[in-house]
Amino acid sequence: FGEEGRRQLCIIDFQPLDSQHEDLALPLRHIKETHPSLNGTLSTKFYDGKYFSPHMILGKFEKSRDMIDVAFPAMKLAIEEYIQMVDQRQNVTDENVDSLTADDRRERQDEYNRYNAKVDPSLGIYEAQF
Repeated sequence: FGEEGRRQLCIIDFQPLDSQHEDLALPLRHIKETHPSLNGTLSTKFYDGKYFSPHMILGKFEKSRDMIDVAFPAMKLAIEEYIQMVDQRQNVTDENVDSLTADDRRERQDEYNRYNAKVDPSLGIYEAQF
C-alpha cells in the first residue's frame, strides 16, 4: 500500500449528489463505528461538506500494516455495501423516489469535478511526478 513511515490516507465516501440523498451513505456510519481509526477529518481547505457525506471514512496511517489490517477490510466492506445498495435501488421503479434527472446528475458530477480540480491536495504530487 505504500512506503513505511510515509503518511497514507484512506478515504471512502459514497458522495451523495445532494442532501436529499445523504441517507445513501448510512452504511459507512457502521464501518466508522467499528473502526475508530477511520474517523478522521479533512481540512476545510480541501473538504467542502457540499460534496461529501457526513459518514465519510477517513484514516491516516503511518504503518503499511495498519492499511492492510484496518483500511483494506473497511474498503472491502464499503464496496460490498455499495453493491448491495445499487442492487436494491435498481429494483425501485417509482420515479418519484429519485427527483434527479440524468442531466441533474451529470451537472452535479461535473460541478464536483471542477471543484476537485481546484482543491485536490494530490495535484501537486502528480504535477511533480509527471
